[in-house]
Amino acid sequence: MALDKALRRTAVLKVCTTGYITHSEEVHHADVHLVIDTSSLDAPVSLDPNSTFNPALGGLDFDPKTFANDDTWKKYVDKGGHLLCLMQATDKGAGFLQKDTRTPPSAAKELAAWYWHDADYDRGWECDFERMGLKKAFEGQGLNAESAFEDDGDPVDGHNDCLSVTHYDEKSVEDPNAEWPHMKPTKDQKYMVGNTQYMATGAYYQFTVNHVDGAIIRKNLNSPGVSVRDNENWGRAAMPGELPDIQSCSEIYRYVFTANRERGVNMY
Repeated sequence: MALDKALRRTAVLKVCTTGYITHSEEVHHADVHLVIDTSSLDAPVSLDPNSTFNPALGGLDFDPKTFANDDTWKKYVDKGGHLLCLMQATDKGAGFLQKDTRTPPSAAKELAAWYWHDADYDRGWECDFERMGLKKAFEGQGLNAESAFEDDGDPVDGHNDCLSVTHYDEKSVEDPNAEWPHMKPTKDQKYMVGNTQYMATGAYYQFTVNHVDGAIIRKNLNSPGVSVRDNENWGRAAMPGELPDIQSCSEIYRYVFTANRERGVNMY
């Protein structure tokens, strides 16, 4: 029993269910380093009130005597395994596994459909972890510490590509003819999914993708459920059904990681 409880706390998942990426492409197994700083802002909005397990708790609230029950443990193991499989798939394959009905299926298209955008980001400075004094820390994990781009945007030999994914369109401006155009307020940026209209939330996820070594490094996260409370956005909490279906940090990681694999870089 003691060993079982210890494994529940310290298990490292290397799971991928053998199946089909498309009707003809088999899933390939690989060990992937996921360097992810889990944020309590990314936790589910509500949890089973009868459960003593709360993944939203911060490190200061950690109680080594509290363990997930079997159902909760299996739920998060299965979720992790499924996300890992999707990240190893092609963009088309991930769309197929997500039961995307578009032709061809695409994880990237699903992200765009829910109004997530690639934003401008300093891909040189923000990804140069060697310049930040973190070279030894990265090398200790078997990871390259250099940016894949120079400050001017030219590609170099580093492995780290910094990305900023926003739930607003910075190119959506109030007056495109103005000398200094201002972005529309997020609450005025509307989009349609099916027959339902939604508003941009002002959320953003800034992180690093290293396909060569197989890593994702968190930098700054602000989820839709938290962002809408800011006065610059909605200034209130979201009502049920108002937030995008794709909103958690793990989902954004997976969609972006999968879509960028189509550029031909190696994730292993």
